[in-house]
Amino acid sequence: MSLLTLDKLKDKRFYKTEKAIFHSVAGGTAKETEMIIVTAKISRATFYRHHEAVYMIESDYEELVEMWVRRLMERMSASSNGRKKVGANNNSKRGLGVGNSDVRILRKVYFELLLFMYKHRELFSYFLMRENTRVYSKIVKEVKPLAMNTWRTARWMEGVYEIYAGEVVGVMVRWGMDGFPEEKMMRALDNIMYLTVTAKRRLGRFRDK
Repeated sequence: MSLLTLDKLKDKRFYKTEKAIFHSVAGGTAKETEMIIVTAKISRATFYRHHEAVYMIESDYEELVEMWVRRLMERMSASSNGRKKVGANNNSKRGLGVGNSDVRILRKVYFELLLFMYKHRELFSYFLMRENTRVYSKIVKEVKPLAMNTWRTARWMEGVYEIYAGEVVGVMVRWGMDGFPEEKMMRALDNIMYLTVTAKRRLGRFRDK
């Protein structure tokens, strides 16, 4: 289990030290513990309070991203359930299509994800530099329950979710390859939502008979 946690990073000193460690490895030059210690200007003991080993740094950052996304999904799921209880009747009276409220919630989730990636673009650039797309796949995996709910948990969609997830990851990676430009963030969001709302129609040919 990673020594990095979201709560630890709230401590300014811990965060400042971790940022120094990150910058020492993100450039690709500090690959050994001794080099990181010298570059980050920290002690060996301090390094081992942050990471168990140099080879675990990348996976530690992956786990950190997963923790953040999981916490986000918990908040969004709670918000989604609350809105359904309060607004179920209102939605039917307004004539909204089935799942419209879920689509809006899912759009907000993806916006928050893209905003997180933009704010931490150095971290995600580090992942891309290491040809690591696992972290993107893990992010989309955490979104699966909400996405399936948007599609009204159609059983056959379970079989094609991996295809959809791969498409979403592709959008994120392409945005990242451009350097995560702020002006293209909404375009990336629109592309993801197009994939989301058209998934049934586009991937319906894979439906089990």
